[in-house]
Amino acid sequence: MNNKPQKNKLHSEPKKNNRDLPIIRYSHLVKLDLTDAHNDYIEQFLVDWKTSLSNVVRLSVSYRPLLRVTRNFTRNTTRLNCTKVIPLCIYDNGRLSLHIKDYFPSEKVFEVL
Repeated sequence: MNNKPQKNKLHSEPKKNNRDLPIIRYSHLVKLDLTDAHNDYIEQFLVDWKTSLSNVVRLSVSYRPLLRVTRNFTRNTTRLNCTKVIPLCIYDNGRLSLHIKDYFPSEKVFEVL
């Protein structure tokens, strides 16, 4: 749980000087709950030039922050890690974006709580 923004965070897109930073690899991570996390932390785990997730991760996240971080499920830098999410648990009672099914493979389970 951390709903405060990161201090001294890198810019949201890779720049020439921070592209060479090592990617954090989470090869044993199987469950990740970001429901009470600030957007910066959601971005930290989903952007592929910052983090590499294993092939099976259960992600719990609130829908609105996920929508912002993925830019309405059109942001290419978050697409790779999102394909590794099984299942995706979304906490929101609103209407889901039409792009979400293109962003996450159709065999993934969506739990809207």
